[in-house]
Amino acid sequence: MKRIENRARAIRAILCVTLLTATFLRVAHAQQDSKDAAYFCKGEIAAGLAYSDSLKKWEGNKLPSEGSFSQFTLRLRFLAGHERTNPSGDEQDVSDYEVTISEVDAKSATPCRSAGTGFVTKIVSVVDDEGNLECVTETRSFKFNLATRRFISAFLHGFVDGIESNDNTPMVTGGTCAEIDREK
Repeated sequence: MKRIENRARAIRAILCVTLLTATFLRVAHAQQDSKDAAYFCKGEIAAGLAYSDSLKKWEGNKLPSEGSFSQFTLRLRFLAGHERTNPSGDEQDVSDYEVTISEVDAKSATPCRSAGTGFVTKIVSVVDDEGNLECVTETRSFKFNLATRRFISAFLHGFVDGIESNDNTPMVTGGTCAEIDREK
């Protein structure tokens, strides 16, 4: 009889540990999922360099905000959270993401990589209390503030190539982002 009672206690203990572990894993997975995010971003203002055919020189100009990367989707896939020490010696909570950007009507997403460390990596870190995210694609640099939902992007090609035309003008674009359903 004592053996049966001991066996029943052992089975209850195993079931309790199994249920607690399953609950913990579901909560951890839900927390990870909740850090995934997606935003629809739209450029609202743009300025840059433009070549004046009449003056035969480059000038600073307000430019149309339409065109490449004027409307896009920013997607953040949460990888991990951790603490790191900033240059001032303070501890910061940081979230690491894999970031992609998709232009409206594009068939595929473009990876947006971290480039601030001297080498390009697919992991982009965000200091949680600041909400700033910086990344680069093949042709553009982006800076997002996830708290204010604003972004700025820079296209730094043209002009330096010596070609006097407006086919490839350097520009800076500013705009806003709205959070959307990640599944869309």
